[in-house]
Amino acid sequence: MALVATLSGRSSGWFSSVEHHDELDSSNTELLRRHAAGEDVVGRAILVEHQTAGRGRQGRTWHDDGASTLMVSVGLRVPSSVATLVPLAVGLGVADTVGSLLDEASSTPGSRPGLKWPNDVEIAGRKVAGILVEAAEIDPSGDAILVAGMGINLGWSGEPPAEILERLTTIERATGRRIRPVDAVGGLVDRLAVAFDELVSDRSEHLARYRARCVSIGRSVRLATPAGDVVGTVVGVADDGALLVRRPDGGVDAHTAGDVHHRS
Repeated sequence: MALVATLSGRSSGWFSSVEHHDELDSSNTELLRRHAAGEDVVGRAILVEHQTAGRGRQGRTWHDDGASTLMVSVGLRVPSSVATLVPLAVGLGVADTVGSLLDEASSTPGSRPGLKWPNDVEIAGRKVAGILVEAAEIDPSGDAILVAGMGINLGWSGEPPAEILERLTTIERATGRRIRPVDAVGGLVDRLAVAFDELVSDRSEHLARYRARCVSIGRSVRLATPAGDVVGTVVGVADDGALLVRRPDGGVDAHTAGDVHHRS
């Protein structure tokens, strides 16, 4: 393990250190394990080059491509009143990071990644980053202690199959340049800190920025929920982060969990 990245004044308000590991089973699991053992994980960030048992949303396995993926987990404490919005805040921070990487690496600045609810980051409809937020506990003060893991596809070690190219992309594929994880982690924690600051100090502005990035709004979708599939049109994101879907009969339901599949 080594310490990497110089923390800026803004990010140091949320993070005390960034650790660099060559390999872990899962960076989220590592922070949750430390928390369970009594260690204070709030403010810790872990950058890992390879995960042997990475995890994604809805119980899926996260497969990385070695040093071609920026994989980071962070521990944070937020008021429980905004805990449901943390997945959106992480998504916004990651999307801002991806936008910066595209602008820095591209000769044509202005690329704008979108967010598929709640926090898949896409470039032109193809996923470039994924996020998993997990609760560690609600502490006696009422604050929520959370662990947020994220992975940004910086590049691929080889040419993937065509079916992968239809769904996923990378920063390198979008720009023609390879970026090392260790060179991108500082910008990521800075932009996460901006999103977290905004979340706790100006929730309305935070939600406005998220809604402007959310490419699910206005789309016809199939939402795979624990109770079954829902088909309808996304009409917005509620103040608690729930997805608002209009049913074919005109009624609108709020959904707090599920996988969005864009239909049009």
